[in-house]
Amino acid sequence: MKLYHREDITFNDSLEWTTETPEGETLVKQLPNVFNCFCGFHPLPQYAPHYHYISLESQGYSNAHSLVLISGTAKSGSTAAWQVADLLTNGRSVKSHSFSDNCPSVFKFEHVIITVRHPFDQMYSNGFHLANNLHKLRILKEWEDVGRYVTLSKFQQTLGYRRDMKITFLKYEDFWNKDLKRVKFLSNLINKNISEEEAKAISTDTCIEKNYERSKLVFGENRIRMINENHIDDKRGRPGQGKALDRVTKQDILDSCEWAFDEFGYSKDF
Repeated sequence: MKLYHREDITFNDSLEWTTETPEGETLVKQLPNVFNCFCGFHPLPQYAPHYHYISLESQGYSNAHSLVLISGTAKSGSTAAWQVADLLTNGRSVKSHSFSDNCPSVFKFEHVIITVRHPFDQMYSNGFHLANNLHKLRILKEWEDVGRYVTLSKFQQTLGYRRDMKITFLKYEDFWNKDLKRVKFLSNLINKNISEEEAKAISTDTCIEKNYERSKLVFGENRIRMINENHIDDKRGRPGQGKALDRVTKQDILDSCEWAFDEFGYSKDF
């Protein structure tokens, strides 16, 4: 992307900039008085200039664009949510753990769904009790990206920015081991009518036990539904495991992302 200054800029002036695509350049107007996107990599446009295109010719689509973006911290249920959304949209969903790689201020999505989990549990489930500080920093960086989605959501609520896109936060604890509930919630959210039989079939294909089986396969043996090897351990992601973290680690998490505890109603008790 290139930024073009059309004239001398003051804080109250708007900018116009272009994005380059295979089809050519698109002129985009900047949101007045806001010079940077939440991701920090480009100006903040008034409207998303592009669709997020995917290749689904095998399913009968030609240059189909994504309808749903699923994001969130690792081990927060984002994979299960993506699996369901992908089946409900016939493959027109995209998954991320970041903000900038599929920035929703630039790409048009009908729905942006962010999964969150108690930060203590999320850190423990990612194996921090066996890992190093670089691992910890990566996880905390993912919470920074969740904060960017929260900021985008507040822009919607207070300024009416990007009302064309529905932002929803899913708490891991609300759907853990409730696979059919997750399917019905997401189908209602994206206005996809499915029968009870279809809901149960999707639930069976995306349930925690099915994904546990997939996670035990050798890498490359079965990559269906994007489950990494050993992604799910024998505890099946049961909530509350973060209690085993040491006090120093818990305090580090609180110091880094205490806002997340407040925003999503998580207990700070050690």
